[in-house]
Amino acid sequence: GDCDKPCQFGTQTRTVECRSSLDGSILLDSQCYGSKPSFTGNCNTVPCPNWKALEWSACNSKCGGGLQTRAVQCVAYDGKVVDASSCTNSPPATTQICSNAPCPHWHRGAWDECSKLCGGGTRTRSLICRMPHDSVYKGERVDPTLC
Repeated sequence: GDCDKPCQFGTQTRTVECRSSLDGSILLDSQCYGSKPSFTGNCNTVPCPNWKALEWSACNSKCGGGLQTRAVQCVAYDGKVVDASSCTNSPPATTQICSNAPCPHWHRGAWDECSKLCGGGTRTRSLICRMPHDSVYKGERVDPTLC
């Protein structure tokens, strides 16, 4: 008969009969010499295909919860990629969160006095790149290229 599993040690059954060597007719087991052969046996003894995860991509964001992706493949015991339906267990994740740290922001200082009383003066203020003002980052100054 057919194997009861496609891989990982299935069981196969067969009919075992005592037959006459003259005409092929079925005889009683007691009329045959030797021990009766097994009517079951192992089949499809190769390991089942399993998922193989490839490398994670680079994170798509430096901060604020970016994502990484990766491909997963269903791979047979011999290393060949097979159809995904051949893998019976759940595949590993193909996306994950990365760069979970919050993004820094520009902290704007107060405007200075105007450089002239009239006729087109200028005012300036400071801009500082800072992390959030919370218990973890405490408004820490960071490189302006991160803002």
